[in-house]
Amino acid sequence: MERNESSELLTKGAMRRARLGMMKSLLMNDAQIRIATKRALFAQHMGDAETVILEELGIQHGLSRIDLAVVNGELNGFELKSDKDTLARLPEQAES
Repeated sequence: MERNESSELLTKGAMRRARLGMMKSLLMNDAQIRIATKRALFAQHMGDAETVILEELGIQHGLSRIDLAVVNGELNGFELKSDKDTLARLPEQAES
């Protein structure tokens, strides 16, 4: 059986697209990341009446927001980033 160069390229191209599709399906969007993080935080702090988990907590008089915050004598904030986000503002957000 003869190999056709164009069909071989098509096959390689199809394989690349399939790999890219699989990689994209592994990435999580913002809502999926938020749900997974909330579940993990609630599981970690289950039964702890002194812990409150808050979403979109405004700080610095509303100038900044914490995506998810765990409050229990101290404040732990979580800035969620999906594959569509940029890290350009992260240093400023961490400083807040």
